[in-house]
Amino acid sequence: MAHRRWGQNLRKRLYQFGALMMKTKARSRMPALVIAGLLLSSALLFGQDRVTTPNPADIGDMRANLVNPAVIPLQDPLFFVGTRSLHLGVADNIFAARNNMFSLTATDKRLGPFDGLAFGIQGEILNTPPQNNLSLNALLGKRLAENLSLGFSVGVVNEALNLSGVEGLEAGDPLLQESSRWALFNLGAGVIFSPSRYVMLAASANQINQPKLSFAENGDRRLERYITAGGTIGLGYFRGGLSVAQEGDDFMSQVFFEAFKEERGFVKLGYGTESVMLEGQLHVGGGVSLNARYGYPVTELSQASSGSPEISLVFNFKKHGSLYAAKWLDREIPWAPAYSLSNAFQVQSMIDTLYIVDKSIHRQIDPAITNKELADMPRELFFSAEGLEPEFPEKLLALTRQNGAAHSGRVGARQLMDTLRLANEAAGRYRIPEDSLGIITEMKNNHTEIYMQSFRRLAERMKDPNFHSSIVIPPDGRRAYLVLRYLSLYAEVTDRISVIVDDQHIEGQRDLLGATKIPENFSYRRLSAPVDTFKFSLNLEETRRWGPVAGIFMIEDANGNIVYSDSSIVGKSPDNNQILKRLVWDWQVKGGGLPGRGNYYYYVAWRSADRNTYRSPKKRLTVDRKTLPIVIRVSKNNQPAAADARYNATILVH
Repeated sequence: MAHRRWGQNLRKRLYQFGALMMKTKARSRMPALVIAGLLLSSALLFGQDRVTTPNPADIGDMRANLVNPAVIPLQDPLFFVGTRSLHLGVADNIFAARNNMFSLTATDKRLGPFDGLAFGIQGEILNTPPQNNLSLNALLGKRLAENLSLGFSVGVVNEALNLSGVEGLEAGDPLLQESSRWALFNLGAGVIFSPSRYVMLAASANQINQPKLSFAENGDRRLERYITAGGTIGLGYFRGGLSVAQEGDDFMSQVFFEAFKEERGFVKLGYGTESVMLEGQLHVGGGVSLNARYGYPVTELSQASSGSPEISLVFNFKKHGSLYAAKWLDREIPWAPAYSLSNAFQVQSMIDTLYIVDKSIHRQIDPAITNKELADMPRELFFSAEGLEPEFPEKLLALTRQNGAAHSGRVGARQLMDTLRLANEAAGRYRIPEDSLGIITEMKNNHTEIYMQSFRRLAERMKDPNFHSSIVIPPDGRRAYLVLRYLSLYAEVTDRISVIVDDQHIEGQRDLLGATKIPENFSYRRLSAPVDTFKFSLNLEETRRWGPVAGIFMIEDANGNIVYSDSSIVGKSPDNNQILKRLVWDWQVKGGGLPGRGNYYYYVAWRSADRNTYRSPKKRLTVDRKTLPIVIRVSKNNQPAAADARYNATILVH
């Protein structure tokens, strides 16, 4: 943009220079006029080629902030430096020109009470043997809404002319005395509006206040306002754009077509009123991209130029391969609400109610068992019920009776397992893994090792074809199916094993079980809360542009007091991506102890890299109490067996 203005300024001075030459001798006038024409061609060519390049709505172009400061809040923070050259085909290269440019931006900054601001500086230098031009601007932008951004620029302009090397100028000529002039407070402004995620519209104005530049022969001269407008549209992995520009009496336009690959680069072809352009960019890694561009005039100036090549380097401080996110590529699900940063982090409980369990264990010993025999018994007989949990989605006793079992609740193990398998396949009601590793893992999550070992020993005895026995399983369909599936891993489950559901409650007689010093009656209270109670989900695609987040899982009581918190649920994987850790928790309220009965509310509060704190919707979790009386009956086994299997332990759960 600046070079168009500089070309026009130089053209005016060269016209004055030509008029002066008319007053001089013919032998000195003609070389000077030739030189004037070449200088004019150089300035005009650079101006016409340069002005049609930046589309004010093209947030994918690092040069766009040269004409529209409103783009910087929508781009990633960056540093850009580039250079381009022009050779007019003269053998001694005296009229070669070079254009250097740079910009440095920062986004999501706070200044006093205002946040979400973007700052930047950018500048251009045009250097030719007779003329040097400098433009330096400070940028300020802010995103006023999700689809609206506003920006301002203020800067200085310098123009310096040196014709001391031009033949035909006599000593004392006013053109030889001109050196450098400054214009301060060059003001600009721009706006970008996105009516949909596919379309971007923009407009900008530079040199709004028309700063003055003064040279000897032209007096005070104001720079003309430079106004641009443009739009882009994205569809799939292609983009197109149209822009127009007006400066004084000059009107220019340009269209471009771009094919891109996210995080890789793009290829762009542009055609303007006065030039055609081919551009390519490649992301080499770490946010560093290499850009190359070639422009060629389509006017009569093409006869004096071989075109203008340009190379530049872009550093994206967020280490992305592009300066923006192609929102039109986001998958849109019309029947579901669109994700936003306020709900990108979610948590859901797998159960609605947690139980505080009052578990009481009564150990009943057959009177025929002596104290010496008690002392020799495996201790796991007396602790085999420690892993039982009070989950009763359905009563197993009712299920067995529906399938023709006796009123005592006795049914064949094979028959019961087949019944439960059919119910699980039909409705998926038990959520039991099908693979052996998953079944073992599920058993470990809900039972003690001693309890599992007792079933493995039973499986060894089941390999004897003459073996018959009975087992008692908790009155819970899911637990029964899990235990039988676990047993089937080690032996074939047949109806020679009877499953008993017994709801009798037998009071004990003794306080201690012989020499083992194991209390006959024991009770305790605990919270029945499996480690996978809560499932967390994080929309990584939504947070990709914001960087990592830090989340805290919290539970509040009905009065809004925080009774539990855990900040370790978000971590990093080896490839530097965010992962959700498994929540291993032992819920105790502040000061120790278990939570009381009532309704609680859980959610995730998290802080994103945009420096804002978000919270997922609160969801209710009920805590209630349940009693779980357990009776362990130990009796003699009349059948001959191994020394460690002389006794039966029957577990009764009510």
